[in-house]
Amino acid sequence: MEIIKRNIVLFVVIGISLLVSIVLVFLVVQASMTLKNHQAELVVQKDKIKKLIEEKPAPLKGNLDAISSDITMAQQKVNEIHLLFGKPYRAAIQAFAEALGVSENTLYTKWRASYEKEKKIGSVEQIFLKFMGDVLNDGKPKAEVKVAKKVEGEAKKPDTGTKKEDKADADAKKAEADAQKADADAKKAEAEAQKVEEDSTKVEAAVAAFKSTFEAHTLEELDQENLILLIIEGLGLSRTMSPEVCTAYVSNMDAKLNSFVKSSDNNTAPMVIPDKTSMFTVIKGMPQPERIPLILKHYKMIEDLVYRMKGTSIRGIVSLTAQSLDGVESRGFLTLTYKIQIVGSMNSIRDFINNLQDAYKENRVYIVKDLVLKKLVDEMKNLTATATTGANATTPVAATATLPAGRPGIPTASEKAEKAKKDEAYGAPVIGSSSDVVADLKIDYVIYIADEIKKR
Repeated sequence: MEIIKRNIVLFVVIGISLLVSIVLVFLVVQASMTLKNHQAELVVQKDKIKKLIEEKPAPLKGNLDAISSDITMAQQKVNEIHLLFGKPYRAAIQAFAEALGVSENTLYTKWRASYEKEKKIGSVEQIFLKFMGDVLNDGKPKAEVKVAKKVEGEAKKPDTGTKKEDKADADAKKAEADAQKADADAKKAEAEAQKVEEDSTKVEAAVAAFKSTFEAHTLEELDQENLILLIIEGLGLSRTMSPEVCTAYVSNMDAKLNSFVKSSDNNTAPMVIPDKTSMFTVIKGMPQPERIPLILKHYKMIEDLVYRMKGTSIRGIVSLTAQSLDGVESRGFLTLTYKIQIVGSMNSIRDFINNLQDAYKENRVYIVKDLVLKKLVDEMKNLTATATTGANATTPVAATATLPAGRPGIPTASEKAEKAKKDEAYGAPVIGSSSDVVADLKIDYVIYIADEIKKR
């Protein structure tokens, strides 16, 4: 104890040193454990990085951006391919969009957004008019609202003078402010009227572009009201009408198609169809409301088929029958199947089938499932029958004939008549007299319907 008392300072220093050493050892051990944990985590991360680098392509930022860009481009191409399937209005919609100065995709996107937003509070025509305003203004706030607020703000500014001004001065300033506001309102009204006129002109030009593009491929009436409905249908919202109006539409289209196939112009000849045919009548009687859009799709297909037949010089239609009105719906596609029997030359039949195969260029897709060709007249069969049993079959005269009374070798009047009757077909062609064939076809018309806007 005496030693401790004499060296207390030393022992205090030693104690403190020992305590600090213990703390330092603890910190070193803790840091060592942390380091080992980090090293183990580093090994795991290195393995992950190695595996990621070995993947193709490596998920680096540049590669991820490229992948995202490729996905977007692929989706865009898929959408463009979808627009080839049963979109008879697409060329006209493209002309409509070009006249408005917007892209086709912008038009589709904005119309869908406008309809989904307004469908519960307005008619389709009202929604379309508002949609046109949004397209022309590009979704920006109207300029006149900003101008009005600015003028009102300037008019409501309090006087900055600290002294009271006399009444005359105040009235003069108020009159000046009112005059400025009236001038601003007049300019605003003038700009508004000019904008409305420009927008109206632009919309009229766009509708005219749609009409001029579409009228060459339809038999429908293209008055102003119907044009708006057709544009809306081209944007993805199916047309609807009452059952009574649809019945009148079916009758009208039946009559127009019958008249069209029998007509002729500088480029096409009339086609032959059965008398009093109902092949162009898609449905008889009053249709159910939910089937009306489907009926309209059938008429768009029949209308297109008739135009293609006329354009390829098909001579006649024997029958045109839908396998079912409802068609087959699968994976966003609707398939309408038809059986057709037509008459024409081999060249015209070939041209018609090739025309169907190339219809995708005009946003329609036909698939020829079955094709059977039959000769309209089998001259070889007739020739064989005539040679053995017909007028040209001969029997040795010596076996059956007796000489008539009168001058030998001079035929009587009855013999001349009989000979003329037997030889009336002499000189008529018996091989290749007709090049017409009858073609039986079964075709599918495919429509992409997954992008159609659902009715409210």
